[in-house]
Amino acid sequence: KSLLQIGDAYYYGRGTPDGVDLSKSAAVYLQASQHRSAQAMFNLGTMHEHGIGLPKDLHLAKRYYDMVLSTDPKASVPVKLALWKLNVHGWLMQHEGIIEHYLILAEEHSDLL
Repeated sequence: KSLLQIGDAYYYGRGTPDGVDLSKSAAVYLQASQHRSAQAMFNLGTMHEHGIGLPKDLHLAKRYYDMVLSTDPKASVPVKLALWKLNVHGWLMQHEGIIEHYLILAEEHSDLL
């Protein structure tokens, strides 16, 4: 639990000399996840999903979310919600160009809406 708290301190910049340090936070969360901290795994998944302090990598985010399920079955509801959101996120990224095209069309023809 203490590694998770240290990771949180770096993530939020609480009680650390340099304030927020996402790379240190990720490193500590990784250590905590190696000690089977489901919360640290979840945090790493979120960081990878959104590119917060780590490279944006949806496949790695999914891997971390799946690890949470195998580590702590009680976390199934938040993890399933996170996986659902991750799928939507991936779909939006795959269809970004099409969505942007329709948004431009809607703007150009706002008088019809």
